[in-house]
Amino acid sequence: MFEGLSARELVDVITARARSSAAADAEKYAAIAELARRRLRDGVELEDAAADATDGAAAEIGAALNIGHGRALGEIEIATMLRDTFPRVAELFHGGLVTGRRVWILAKRTDLVVDPDVMAQLDRVLADRIVGWGPVSEWKFEQLVDAEIARIDPAAVHRVREQVRDRDFVVGRHDGSGTVAYWGRMTGPDAAIAVTQIRRMARSVCPDDPRTLKQRRGDAHAALMAGSTVLRCLCENPDCPAAAEVDDAAASSVSIHVITDQATLDTALGACVDESDLHGPRTVEGELDEILDEVEEDAQHDADTRTDDHVEEPPVPDEPSPDEPPVPDEPPTPRPTRPLAIIPGHGVVPPPLLAELIRRGATVKPLVTPTGDAEPRYRPSAATDHFVRLRDLTCRAPGCDRLAEFTDIDHTVPYPAGPTHAGGLKCDCRKHHLIKTFHAGWSEEQLPDGTVITTTPTGHTYTTKPGITLLFPDADVTTPAPRPTRPPPPSPYRSMMMPRRKRTRAQARADRIKAERAQNLHDDEPPPF
Repeated sequence: MFEGLSARELVDVITARARSSAAADAEKYAAIAELARRRLRDGVELEDAAADATDGAAAEIGAALNIGHGRALGEIEIATMLRDTFPRVAELFHGGLVTGRRVWILAKRTDLVVDPDVMAQLDRVLADRIVGWGPVSEWKFEQLVDAEIARIDPAAVHRVREQVRDRDFVVGRHDGSGTVAYWGRMTGPDAAIAVTQIRRMARSVCPDDPRTLKQRRGDAHAALMAGSTVLRCLCENPDCPAAAEVDDAAASSVSIHVITDQATLDTALGACVDESDLHGPRTVEGELDEILDEVEEDAQHDADTRTDDHVEEPPVPDEPSPDEPPVPDEPPTPRPTRPLAIIPGHGVVPPPLLAELIRRGATVKPLVTPTGDAEPRYRPSAATDHFVRLRDLTCRAPGCDRLAEFTDIDHTVPYPAGPTHAGGLKCDCRKHHLIKTFHAGWSEEQLPDGTVITTTPTGHTYTTKPGITLLFPDADVTTPAPRPTRPPPPSPYRSMMMPRRKRTRAQARADRIKAERAQNLHDDEPPPF
């Protein structure tokens, strides 16, 4: 495509396309703001509803952009800010002079500003400053925005609170490796207790345990999460002194689902687990790491002693001689289908780990497809509930990824017109369940294979497949349901049956901003003498 362009011309193309992309984003946000305005105008009676008019607009936007509900609400917030609060900055955005990422930073850093005059002043100042700042990094951009806010409205600056207020525990997204990163922050005393306990557990196994010290620390933390203070030794020696310890409860305290197909299961059942696949051979570096850990009190020191593995570069193929005739390309050999097992929401489980789980006593159960007539009640049986959640894996609303275990089991056609049968049930998170039930203009159709066709109030349709068939295309989860009867027309007063909030969305936001501004003013007061 760009073979005839010079490097300079390529940079010009990159710059031009980046500006075009920013301008397109600006137009998208303008459309989002207008849709939200119309939905708020038409949904005044939903102001204090658990799923209010803003939620309804977010559901439409989430379906159109294939994003989750929370992110769609954030898009509405940014779009409304550009239209109502920062029209001059919005003009720069439409001209491609400001990126969508910087607009997002601006929205987050200025959300404590409440005075319209201050907002207008900030809009004028920032519109003048942004272009003059030049190509600054996002971090510098954030600092410069904060500086302007501090000059005009000091109470609206987001302060760095005491770190103890920010303590948290976060589990990251899976990366396909079979492991997941986690991180967090805790108080100093709690950290000391955790380090001491994890060290004690990691050292409690016998010397023949195949894991390194770092692996044992990770497993010890997992055992603590499962409610145990004991780490099970994996040496399997009949006379192991640590064998008398109680099991670490990692596989018995909490139940998780690992979904796989029969071929992968057969492979895992027939596999001989090689400890080196999971833990790696014991090395001199690992032994040294254990010695250092025993004499060094600083837990971080262990991470600093890690030696990177040497990776050999692949050999460079010889160039063919110009005199030699070219060798015709051979047709590519089809790659064999790899075994697949997955924990919903946490990613792929490598085959050696699946075999290890089975070896350690994990229960293997087939996914039984319900058959027969509809159940004569509103709530499905435990077996049907279990099947629907494992079939769908997540909320079935377009763009939503809330795990099935935290969703409602919803009748696609409202009960009793719609049968309580796996072919007529699906997973919906509570927010999308309320929107579909109480907001006008939403309808759904469910096919026997679990496919759901959602129609929004604008008439757009979105088709979603069951999560299990996306991962395992050969899976047969077809459950033909009895034909639903014609449901009665929706009541014009159905919005009155919606669960209500204690505070409207606007009241909750105003209270949050008021509290944080008051705290900022308190922090600025001089200390008493």
